[in-house]
Amino acid sequence: MSRLDQEIREKLSFLFSDHNARIMPMREIRSLEDIDWPTITLSIDGLLLRLLRWRGELQVYVTSEERPNDWVELSLLLSLIEAPMTIGRRSNYSMSDVAGWLRSNLASINVALSGDRYAELKERVTEVDSHDRVIARQWQTEINRRLYPDK
Repeated sequence: MSRLDQEIREKLSFLFSDHNARIMPMREIRSLEDIDWPTITLSIDGLLLRLLRWRGELQVYVTSEERPNDWVELSLLLSLIEAPMTIGRRSNYSMSDVAGWLRSNLASINVALSGDRYAELKERVTEVDSHDRVIARQWQTEINRRLYPDK
């Protein structure tokens, strides 16, 4: 059992006891030798929750079981829906943060990813992604300008 697996079972135990969460096999990964970072997918009340630790940072993505290829980063999703508590988009968070967010917002996440509301959510996620790409290009241009001032 990996450290990530242990941490999930400890900090997110309520998902297993209250929501009958189960760990899903990773179809994309044939064996653990195929990856160099721990990744675990949980099935919870019609949702898929993918947790991975890459370079020491926890990343969490969520999607509906109906759309298993449309992953959205958890803090981004929560920042876009009418969540009862204010959650800003973050790149670094702990398993305790994730536990708190899921305890408070699991029903809202399920509604946001449901058939009726999904199209609106997908459009908003696409807008954020487009904005992020523009910002990244601006940074890239500025870095290149400073590294190569003669060009």
